Amino acid sequence: MNYLLLIGLLYGKLVNLRAERITHEFVIVFQTYKERTSFKIDDGNWRPLPGFGKDERNLMVDAISDWGTGLDQGLYKDALVHFLGGSKRVNGKTDVILDNEVIAQHAIRLCNPTTAFKVTTHATQLEQFHQYAHSFS
Repeated sequence: MNYLLLIGLLYGKLVNLRAERITHEFVIVFQTYKERTSFKIDDGNWRPLPGFGKDERNLMVDAISDWGTGLDQGLYKDALVHFLGGSKRVNGKTDVILDNEVIAQHAIRLCNPTTAFKVTTHATQLEQFHQYAHSFS
């Protein structure tokens, strides 16, 4: 479906050539490119951080404005990782601490050594996401 959305088609046939048997299905996209690129960005709470300032924000806004909304979350994440220098530069680990003792390490994506990021694509349940994000502080 991402391919259909990116090239602006509303329907197509998806063919899987990697299966033991070739399979196919008809796919319909319910939003036009114009609808997917007509959105408003609410960045009233946004603030620049080390490693993700105004230039990086503008780059992502431009990409989303060009591609539109509704694509798979992984495509937006992969784009941001690429814009920030690639997975070797971005992928890191953080300590999980319990009672002042490191009990594990958790994989995390970093803009710089002190600033992590997570790409989200939901418009609901924002309070749950905020609680999750604040658990890293």
